[in-house]
Amino acid sequence: MGKKSLIKSTSKKKRAPKKAAASKNPKKKPAAKTAAAKAKPAAKTEKKAVPKKAAEMSKPTSVKDLLKKQFDVAVPKTLYTVPTDKAEKSVFSAPEFLAGYSADDTKRIKGLLANTYSEKDLIDAAKNAPAKKAAPKPKPVSVKELINKQFDIVVPKTLYTVPADKVEKSVFSAPELLAGYSADDTKRIKGLLANTYSEKDLKAAAEKAAAEKAAAEKAAAEKAAAEKAAAEKAAAEKAAAEKAAAEKAAAEKAAAEKAAAEKAAAEKAAAEKAAAEKAAAEKAAAEKAAAEKAAAEKAAAEKAAAEKAAAEKAAAEKAAAEKAAAEKAAAEKAAAEKAAAEKAAAEKAAAEKAAAEKAAAEKAAAEKAAAEKAAAEKAAAEKAEAIKKAAEQKPDVKVSYEPAPLQASAKKPSDPVENTIKLAAAGLAFLILLVIGASASNSSKYYLTDNQGTLEIWQGKFAPLGKEKLMDLPGIPVPEAIKDVYRSNEVYPLAFQFYINEADALLDVSGIPDFENIKQTLKTALEYGSTRELKEIAYARLDNIDRLILTYKADVAGSRGTIDDLKAAIGFLEEVSNLTPDEAQKERIAQKIADHEVLIQQLEEKAAAEKAAAEKAAAEKAAAEKAAAEKAAAEAAAAEEAAAEDTESESDENQTETGDSEQEDAAVEEASEPEAETETEHG
Repeated sequence: MGKKSLIKSTSKKKRAPKKAAASKNPKKKPAAKTAAAKAKPAAKTEKKAVPKKAAEMSKPTSVKDLLKKQFDVAVPKTLYTVPTDKAEKSVFSAPEFLAGYSADDTKRIKGLLANTYSEKDLIDAAKNAPAKKAAPKPKPVSVKELINKQFDIVVPKTLYTVPADKVEKSVFSAPELLAGYSADDTKRIKGLLANTYSEKDLKAAAEKAAAEKAAAEKAAAEKAAAEKAAAEKAAAEKAAAEKAAAEKAAAEKAAAEKAAAEKAAAEKAAAEKAAAEKAAAEKAAAEKAAAEKAAAEKAAAEKAAAEKAAAEKAAAEKAAAEKAAAEKAAAEKAAAEKAAAEKAAAEKAAAEKAAAEKAAAEKAAAEKAAAEKAAAEKAAAEKAEAIKKAAEQKPDVKVSYEPAPLQASAKKPSDPVENTIKLAAAGLAFLILLVIGASASNSSKYYLTDNQGTLEIWQGKFAPLGKEKLMDLPGIPVPEAIKDVYRSNEVYPLAFQFYINEADALLDVSGIPDFENIKQTLKTALEYGSTRELKEIAYARLDNIDRLILTYKADVAGSRGTIDDLKAAIGFLEEVSNLTPDEAQKERIAQKIADHEVLIQQLEEKAAAEKAAAEKAAAEKAAAEKAAAEKAAAEAAAAEEAAAEDTESESDENQTETGDSEQEDAAVEEASEPEAETETEHG
């Protein structure tokens, strides 16, 4: 009722504002009417001329308007009723609406349901309502508090029950839970369903799973790191070898070219210098003896300085080359030592880790035994203390006797409390020894179980009772008759065979097998090799893997064909020979080593021949250049001699012409003297 009245009141209020909005602006509608009235006559006169306008498209209604829109309720005139002959008597009786409430609560709830509210009432109530204070922000509840929190259980006072006359007898029968299983499987499944687990067992299982996961991740990381290190090391060795070979070849070539160039330059300079000195000496022999001497001294000093500078430069370059070669050799040696040290450190860390894990397990077992021992000693001490306190308490009733005659006592009477404590301590020590002996005996026991076709190995705990699963062995056949108890020498061969099978399975892959993972699996199998024969099987497989890897490295190094690579291949083959027990294989390896040594000898002879040819070519080139220089110097000297002769002949001609002119001048002067004397006489 309250809901209907509320809807009606709000719907009326919503419609009212539309009318109010229309009444607020009353001028608009009359204006529209007058405009329409004015336009009417024009429409009548021009009816044929005005074309018909197209209908305007209606604006699409939004979802919000559709939700608020009021639709009329269609009610049929005649409601359908079920015919009386078709109607069946209902046997359903609904429960009391407010069953279980008191009379006051029932009256209060019915009054609340009968209330009606208008929009005005709601607005007034909202205005008059006291301002609520902002609730303080609740402190976030942690997961630990939620787990430990206790929640109340709400139970109704009166539970509804179906009347007895309405309850029909059920004919449903559930199928058998383990229908179709054999008797053994049914017994095993029921045993599994009946198992109970303590928090300690769950925690131990979680810790074991976390430890196994961490060990697997660590093994994968170590494996990836080892592979990466091996790849980087191989790449570095290859790059270093190639770089060393290239640098060596370049250095030899540069040294040969430089020596040839320096030799040719020195010979050419000497030839040019000798020619210049000879020409200068011949040209200035007569005029400047002192200058010739000074020039010769200066030339000798310059030559000595040049030769000294050349010698110092050659010595410095040689020292720099030797220093670079020594530094490079030291760097390669340091890199090799570093790699060996890292490998040794990794192996040492793995061994220390295994020893630490073993020591931790032994320590945990010892601490557990010590804790149990301490608890037992504490209980015995408390018990002895209680007995002692009870003995020390004074009784309420006192009995007095007459003093007996003094008798010399040979020994002091024993204290019963002290005797009791001694007996308790002896019993406790004996009990602790029994517990330790039983724990050691139980930990040396092994059990085999068949878990749906999978063989499991269980080991007794270091406790008088209890056992824990050691490992699963999928793929290992289950023995036909399983004994109650096994020893380590009986179950370890099964674990050894399981890891050997795992290593064999890792070989059946496409591409290159993961040899590091295979070696790790074989090393794990070695831990369960209880006999010498089993360990020899694992060691033989490890040697085979090492032989394969070393043979591959030897083939790769031999394929490069350089002297250094062939020597490295010989080293790999020697290691393979040490790991090979078969004499025929050793002979084949020795033949490969001999072939590589022959190749090395051929390469060295070829290099020596090439070097000799290069030196010979350089010497021939230097001789040719020297001959050319000498020829050029001779031609230059001949040209200078010819020029000097031309100069001398020209000077002789000039001197002759000068003498003739002087004679003519003297004759003219002699002829002019008589004329001057005649003029003097006439004057």
